[in-house]
Amino acid sequence: KSFACWTGAQAASGEWLLFLDADTRLEKPDSLRRLMSVYGRMNGSGILSLQPYHQTVKTYESFSAIFNIIVIAGMNSFTPWGDKFKSAGSFGPCIMLNKEEYFRTGGHSAISGAVMDDLALGVLYQKNDLKTVGMSGRV
Repeated sequence: KSFACWTGAQAASGEWLLFLDADTRLEKPDSLRRLMSVYGRMNGSGILSLQPYHQTVKTYESFSAIFNIIVIAGMNSFTPWGDKFKSAGSFGPCIMLNKEEYFRTGGHSAISGAVMDDLALGVLYQKNDLKTVGMSGRV
């Protein structure tokens, strides 16, 4: 996956990059615009990662939401204490970032051996003094 993301980023022509997992979708016609607006309020810098709404069809699929909750809780992104805790990284279903910063940090190439590339990418950004912001919900 890291190789595919790195290769795609090299071919991209825009200033910002958006990485989406294959099973992640933008639900509304203005979803991309809204995501870009949030990232713009971050001055187009750092990582904006989104743990999307978990839509299920079958009853047993609902149990997989437990793992999403564990990931969100472990990221320190959603606590009653706000920004008092440093984020543990980023989550991978939806990641938006600045292309120049991505290549300056080494992006997916720098974390190619990581099992959880999304988390490792966030840690890489933090080591380079770049902000990581996590959100949850529908886009």
